Amino acid sequence: MTSIRLTHTALAIAVAAALTSGVAAAAEQTMPSVNTDVLTGQSGDTLKTVSHQEYENKGTIKNFGTIHLAIWSTLTNSGNIENIGSFTGESDASRLVNKASGTIHVNSDAFDVSLQNEGNVIVHGDSLSFVDRDLVVKTGSTIAGADGKRLKKISLRNESGERTAAAVEVEEGAVLEADVIEADSGRIGSVVKGKITGDVVNLQGSFINLYATAEIIGRDVTLTQIDQVSQDTDKKFDGGRITATEKLTLTSFSCYENTLISAPVIRAATNALTLMGETQFKDVERLELGSTMSVYDKATINGDNSIKEVVFIETTGANGPRIQQMQDSTIHIGTLTVNKSETMDGTLTTSNLVDKSKPAEDGRVAFVVDNVNIADGAALTVYADVSKAGEKTTSVELGNVEIGKDGELQLGWRDGGYLASGEKTIERLVLKEGASVSVDPNATRAEGKAVEAQIASISFEGSGASVATTIKGSSTDVTIKEGVTGSTLADVQSEKLGVTIEKVSETSQISATVGEKTAVTVTGAAANNTGSAVDDLEAVAQSVAVTTKNEKGETVEKTITVTQEADEIHDGATGSVTFDETGKSDVTGVKTSANVNTHGIAEMTVLGLQIWRNEINDMNKRLGELRDSTAEENGVWARAYHGKASGGFLNIENKYTAFQFGYDRQVVPGTWIGGALSWTDGSSDFSAGGGDNSVLALTGYGSKLWDNGLYLDVTAKYGRIKNEFDIVSNVGRTTADYDTNAFSMSAEAGWRLYPLHNAFFVEPQVEVMYGHVESVDYTTSTGVKVEQDAADTLIGRAGVVLGVKCPNDRGNAYVRASVLHDWKGETEYRFGKDGAMRTISGDLGDTWTEYGIGANFNATKQVHVYADVEATSGAEIDTDYRVNLGVRYAF
Repeated sequence: MTSIRLTHTALAIAVAAALTSGVAAAAEQTMPSVNTDVLTGQSGDTLKTVSHQEYENKGTIKNFGTIHLAIWSTLTNSGNIENIGSFTGESDASRLVNKASGTIHVNSDAFDVSLQNEGNVIVHGDSLSFVDRDLVVKTGSTIAGADGKRLKKISLRNESGERTAAAVEVEEGAVLEADVIEADSGRIGSVVKGKITGDVVNLQGSFINLYATAEIIGRDVTLTQIDQVSQDTDKKFDGGRITATEKLTLTSFSCYENTLISAPVIRAATNALTLMGETQFKDVERLELGSTMSVYDKATINGDNSIKEVVFIETTGANGPRIQQMQDSTIHIGTLTVNKSETMDGTLTTSNLVDKSKPAEDGRVAFVVDNVNIADGAALTVYADVSKAGEKTTSVELGNVEIGKDGELQLGWRDGGYLASGEKTIERLVLKEGASVSVDPNATRAEGKAVEAQIASISFEGSGASVATTIKGSSTDVTIKEGVTGSTLADVQSEKLGVTIEKVSETSQISATVGEKTAVTVTGAAANNTGSAVDDLEAVAQSVAVTTKNEKGETVEKTITVTQEADEIHDGATGSVTFDETGKSDVTGVKTSANVNTHGIAEMTVLGLQIWRNEINDMNKRLGELRDSTAEENGVWARAYHGKASGGFLNIENKYTAFQFGYDRQVVPGTWIGGALSWTDGSSDFSAGGGDNSVLALTGYGSKLWDNGLYLDVTAKYGRIKNEFDIVSNVGRTTADYDTNAFSMSAEAGWRLYPLHNAFFVEPQVEVMYGHVESVDYTTSTGVKVEQDAADTLIGRAGVVLGVKCPNDRGNAYVRASVLHDWKGETEYRFGKDGAMRTISGDLGDTWTEYGIGANFNATKQVHVYADVEATSGAEIDTDYRVNLGVRYAF
């Protein structure tokens, strides 16, 4: 190789001579053995050495175009070498040693000699490159640009393919620094005792000797095979430190012992990665593996052995990627993504999570994986151990698992077979077309024991998917997506199995073999609801095939529950179907369940009518004891009342608070004319939602008192009712609001009698009220059109008050009771969407009782305070309580 290089040099000189005919030839000088003076050349001059000789510069060498070092010659510089175009050499044995006191200025980015730097190398450019040459960096040395800043790039390349010695060596305490450091071409070795730092550090030659004092720091770091060198040191991480602020790429077999490795992303695409001793992965968020990672001894990942994301990358080779847990601790993975791996001939290989070769004896969990994503055509095998026979402990727990088209999750055990001990080991399993959960055929199991998994939720999102393992646990919920057929559950032994069919079909969409003790419910999703309960349930039953096996493996009869979910309009339904070896029976025991969406709207609307109906009130509740105000012409008054009403099919509860303010004038003795303004604010609540309602009302009234105890009170009222609601059902959330007008008139008459001629009195009462609430049409947030008919109410009341007057005309106290009847009260609501229609009717026309207790107190001759508490029973909507408190000032 050397002879070829010299031939090329001679040829270059001849060509140069020919091209410069007529111009003085460049001069050549031979370097003196020791230079202590100023040795000056011209830009085209060459300063050369003789092979196998040692040279030393203690003075100054400057202005040469080239300094050429012959083979096996060494130039040691302790002085200054300035303004040199380039350094050339005949082999890696052409060496330049720059001592601590030496300074070298070089103008070319190519450094064609081996360099041992103990002093300062100043490059009048932005990069420095070595081809088939060594670079040794000593403590206290610098390699930098003319401005003192670090170089953009330092590179080392092996183009001969013959080198086996180290190409770059950084001694303890030394620093090699540049924006980009590359030693990535050919058979390049690196010996790192000091620090290598840059934005991009690429050391993927043939090997790296990593010492205890080593530090490799960069944004993007790439390393080849690591050979760690043992040293007598008290350092905790005597395997060195590696820091990548963005990504660390490992390109060959790497075994780290007692090494601190920090990087958000680590990629080991092709060769094995082994962590031993007290090696730490720090601040690692994503780990990309294309081969095996083994974790031994006390090695840790992020302190607590947890990592956000692991990706098994797509590979072609003998084995798929795997993680081998060889220590007594738990590795917690947030998301594991498994890509397809094949051998060279295209045969599918599986990726693996493998516990250590000897089963754990303490029930330890070796792997906890929150989310597993298995790509199309990929396969993941999970190997685990059962610590003690008969106990549901294991070394693997999986959370949410999604398997792509034709992907596979294989479960393998060396003894027994349970997948974790929790209630929901696989929280949610999603299966695309042709995906499967199977038993690894190479797994060894105790005789007669099935491989079992506890799976909380399974979603079949592609046809032909299957679960071959035995499923156990308290409950398993299965969803069959629209258009999916050929789903298979091989053996379900859970206490409960629930299957939801998104879109029923005339053929079976899922075939399930279940245990004799497993309770099975199959549900048709809301989209299947046609409003015909029997037909809908038959269609649901047609979509499944259930086979029941007893402990002997014999087929036995089983009755399952079939249900149809309510949609936005129609009610839900439930029934029973029996499966035996001859097929299935017809649906029996059909029952419907109220649609909380439509019934909720209807019943909260009825509450709006109930609020208006509640406005019926006797004169005493509104004005107090008007008889005590006869001496004055004018009166102003205010009252507040709060109450709760409940009832209906959905047992809706409504709480409301009202404020009313009024004025009246005694136009003639015993006759008052007045008006009032009121505001009622209420809220409704039930299990599936709630709403708000309000009434703003204006009331005119006239009251007449006779001296013999008779009285008459008439009212006329207009109000504006506002109702809004929010309902959450199986089909989602529904909101709507509307406003409408309401009117009412009432007349009340009574006669106060003193039968014992003392303070005790009896007051029979009768009252009639007519109310009308106008119709209204509106559309809910889900597009359901609602037509609400006008509603009328005609209420009659007959009651009696028993009371006693207080001494000195200070007021009275009483109890009261009434019977009320509404001769109307009918309501009707029509709901429609996408051509489907239904009508719901309500009826408040019933008979109920009302009872209460109250008192009137005359604080002065002009100030009157009154209070009343009442409740009702027997109505469609009962008043659980209503408290009324008022004050009147007469003047």
